[in-house]
Amino acid sequence: MLSSDRTAKTVLITGSTGGIPGTPIDPGDLQAERRYLGWTFSQYDHIKTMLMAMSLRFAEEVAGTGVTVNVAYPGHAHTPMNRSMTMAGFPCAYRPLVPLLRLAAPRLLADLARPARSSIHLASSPEVEGVNGAYFDAKCRRTDWPAAALDRRAQDAVWALCEELTVSLAL
Repeated sequence: MLSSDRTAKTVLITGSTGGIPGTPIDPGDLQAERRYLGWTFSQYDHIKTMLMAMSLRFAEEVAGTGVTVNVAYPGHAHTPMNRSMTMAGFPCAYRPLVPLLRLAAPRLLADLARPARSSIHLASSPEVEGVNGAYFDAKCRRTDWPAAALDRRAQDAVWALCEELTVSLAL
């Protein structure tokens, strides 16, 4: 535990202000044995929402210790990951838009400094000193958590799996 005169910040980068991630967490499939690829939902979304739920629980666990845990949504960027994503990786509803996205993304999302802003803000701004358990959008504004991340049953399931995996890795 940290002494009261020291602080530490944990900034997790995930989430979306558009509702995906934010889709329900399936506590029975936290290790992705089943495939989540539907009309508007993918495995990626499920994992990002689980990270958000785990982050909230982590913030609760460290409350009062001088450690803060917050989540930053970076926004979209034209990165190697999304450049290499195949059509099958997109939720079905978005597939008709993929050719247009592939044409527009290099022009509209090329500025990689923009998605870094929310993370840098959380890590270094005096405005968020002492803030714990908050979610910030791509414009560095505090915003509401998706309902799925607030689901206590899902938070507990994700936290329990993290503890279990941590113990098994330590052995």
